[in-house]
Order: sequence, then structure tokens, then C-alpha cells
Amino acid sequence: MYEQLQEELLSYQKSFPVRAPDRLVEELGLDGDDLDMSVAPAIARRSGRSLEGAQSNPHYGRVMTASDLVYFFNCQSEAAPQATAFH
Repeated sequence: MYEQLQEELLSYQKSFPVRAPDRLVEELGLDGDDLDMSVAPAIARRSGRSLEGAQSNPHYGRVMTASDLVYFFNCQSEAAPQATAFH
């Protein structure tokens, strides 16, 4: 999660370590669209978590900090394995 946030932030500002209490909007400069459209799907892919049923996640709508994002994805179910062309 932290690596993906760091990668996303490179387009906004100089690289620096993301800390758990960093506020995503106020301190890191991300906006809701960035989180919904690029950051969350990328973290889901990298972590093997699904975004299905996100609205029922107890952290949904409460993600304000980097650590909140970790808690959100910890509550998401694992993604179904992807089929490959090589069986």
C-alpha cells in the first residue's frame, strides 16, 4: 500500500516516505477521484484484495490517512484468482 501511494505521489511532488498518520488529502495532496480511480484499484491488484462490496467495509467513507487505507484493505476480501492462458 505504501509503495503504491509513493508511486502515485511522484506525479504530484518530490519523493518522500509516506507515514501512517499522513492525511491523504491535506498532507499528501491526493483527491477523492485519484483515490477511487487509480490508487485503490492499483492497491487492490498489488495486495490481491477485491474492491467488491467496498460499501459494506466498516472503513468505507472513513479513509483519511495512510493507515486508514491499510485498515480498509485489511477488511476487504481476497480477490478471486485470475485465469491465465497457460494451464
